[in-house]
Amino acid sequence: MAELKGDIDYTVEGDQVIFRANTPKGEEYLEGPEFAVPTTDAKEFIHEARTAGIEIISFF
Repeated sequence: MAELKGDIDYTVEGDQVIFRANTPKGEEYLEGPEFAVPTTDAKEFIHEARTAGIEIISFF
């Protein structure tokens, strides 16, 4: 069975949340393969990405 991935996945590393693109659509949204924000801003970033039609999932 293939692993399901969103356009972007994210992990928490210390006081930052690291977002990684899995698709060209995700990379375009992040403006690169990876993007980091402080944990205090992550919820808003996730909401904005989903509002823009980006599938974003957590990665553990």
